[in-house]
Amino acid sequence: MLRAFAKQINADISFDTIQGDEEDGACFEGCYRVNSTEWKVFCFVRREGVQPEVMTDATFSSGIKGIQVWHPPYRALNRRVVKKIMADILGVREWVETIGPDSLALK
Repeated sequence: MLRAFAKQINADISFDTIQGDEEDGACFEGCYRVNSTEWKVFCFVRREGVQPEVMTDATFSSGIKGIQVWHPPYRALNRRVVKKIMADILGVREWVETIGPDSLALK
């Protein structure tokens, strides 16, 4: 019997900046890495008058790459939502929350 095995993906995520309520905040920022590659930055910001907008190839002012998401105010924004959106973008099944580098210092 043959089995199809999905490629193992190790995914770490670190939340270091949360503005507002943990369950429905205005901004969630941190770092992530997939399969032990270099850390990258993610930034989810609530913004009035926008449809969900995702930049998967964002380059921040320091030159570091990452993901920028503008999130509409009528949708919940919390750790679970951030992990779900990031998992969908990157093909990750499960995140391991860890302590990573400071995203503000990397940006």
